[in-house]
Amino acid sequence: MPNIRLSEAISEFNTYASVSYARGTVRCQRSALDKFLTETGNLWMKNITTTHVDRFAAGRQAQGIHPHSIRNDIGHLRVFFTWARQRKYIPVNSDPVGSRRTPRVIPHSWTIIGVEEFPRILDNARNPRDRAIIAFGIYTMCRQGEAGAVRIEDLDLESGWVVLRVQKSGILDRMPISAELSAEMARWLQVYEAHAGPLDPHWKLFPALEALGHGRDEQGRLTKVPKGMLRIIPDRSPTKIHVIVQHALRACGYPSNKEGMHTLRRSAARARFDQLVADGYDGALREIQVLLHHQNTVTTERYLGVTIEVRGRNEAIRGRRMFGSQQAKGLRVANA
Repeated sequence: MPNIRLSEAISEFNTYASVSYARGTVRCQRSALDKFLTETGNLWMKNITTTHVDRFAAGRQAQGIHPHSIRNDIGHLRVFFTWARQRKYIPVNSDPVGSRRTPRVIPHSWTIIGVEEFPRILDNARNPRDRAIIAFGIYTMCRQGEAGAVRIEDLDLESGWVVLRVQKSGILDRMPISAELSAEMARWLQVYEAHAGPLDPHWKLFPALEALGHGRDEQGRLTKVPKGMLRIIPDRSPTKIHVIVQHALRACGYPSNKEGMHTLRRSAARARFDQLVADGYDGALREIQVLLHHQNTVTTERYLGVTIEVRGRNEAIRGRRMFGSQQAKGLRVANA
């Protein structure tokens, strides 16, 4: 068995993970492993036991870390030690994570905006660029990183398609453009071109904006620029798309803490799901799963905040007779 320190194993694992997992997953894994290294010290891999993992989890709880974050950290450790076992850095029968139970996570009550509120959210965007981002989030149900990565060449309004790079899997998906999104994007591209000149296909569809503090007059003298003047940076995407969404939510009276692009994504998915169910479409959940790029419908149900079984139960019982004709027959017999 190779004799290797924890820090060396983590470094090697990070190299392996960088070509095996999505960028966001790799970032979370590195964070969890760095915390574990800080908590336990640079031990020999073969000496790590369940006691070290227990102490790590207890320390995170003592710091007041949310149970969801602790559960994720434990999950990343489980992947790491499985990899280490395959590399024979820990004994084959060793499992430092073991069968320990992760902290119970109470589901968060996320904001879901009704479809009738979508126009008001759009109207409360701070500028045309922000409105375009919000519209894109609603009508493609994408994640904020996916919106930030889209370039002008990825959008084809004439054919009705937009290419998205799915953040979790890295795959390219050519998604259909709805009539609402087509109108919003056409309006935005006109504004974009008016401010930045002829559009380069390689530019970001949603560019970064920079506040101008000074400019120059006709004589070349330095002068102050009116407050609110912005400069488009077409080769950069916005760094805080969630803040753009939060501003529009606050303006409409919705809570904005911990909300953002996922609020639009979840609300649009729920609105589409409810519409499909109302139309009698049996494949509603499957369609939403494909739109959200989820691996299974269980994740989609959880994301929508609804389970098909509970929904069916409610519709079958609420306001109806619990036992129907059988109960009525029994009452007639009893009264005879």
